[in-house]
Amino acid sequence: METFEIADITQKELFVLIEDLPGLWERKGDWNEALLQLHYRRYHESDESIFGSIIYTSEYYSISLFVEFNRLTETARFEILVPPVGTGFGVGLERRLRNFMLSITKEDLEILVAFPRGKFDCPYCKAQYSTRSLEVTKEGYADCPNCGKAIQLVVE
Repeated sequence: METFEIADITQKELFVLIEDLPGLWERKGDWNEALLQLHYRRYHESDESIFGSIIYTSEYYSISLFVEFNRLTETARFEILVPPVGTGFGVGLERRLRNFMLSITKEDLEILVAFPRGKFDCPYCKAQYSTRSLEVTKEGYADCPNCGKAIQLVVE
C-alpha cells in the first residue's frame, strides 16, 4: 500500500482528478501500462471532510484508491492498494501510480476543471474528439490529432 498527500487541491479539482485519472494516465503515464477505467466510487461527507472509496479496473488488475479530503486545509490524503495478481501484472503499480499522481501539477488540475468532458470538432478537418484525449494548454488550445493544426477549444 502506498500513502501520500496532495496539498492545495480544491474539492472540485479532487473530484475531477478522480474522474479523469484514467485519461491522464493514458496521456501522461507509462505507455506500457494497461488502460484504466473508473469502475466504482462512493463518497461520505462530514462538515470538515470527504471520504472516498474508488476502484479502477483494467484488463489485468484492479486498483483501490481511498481518499480523505480535509475541506479546511484543502488537503487530500490517498491510499493506493493493488492486490497481487498471479501473472505478475500490477507489481510496483502502487508506487508508479503514486508518483504519477504526485506529478500532476496545479495547472493540470485547473485545465481539467476549466475544460470539462466534452466533444469537439476540428474546424479544419472536422475530426471529433474529447478533451480528455488531448493535451490542452491553460489558454485552451490543443493540436488536432488528425490534421495537427492548433485549435482553440470551446465547450459546447
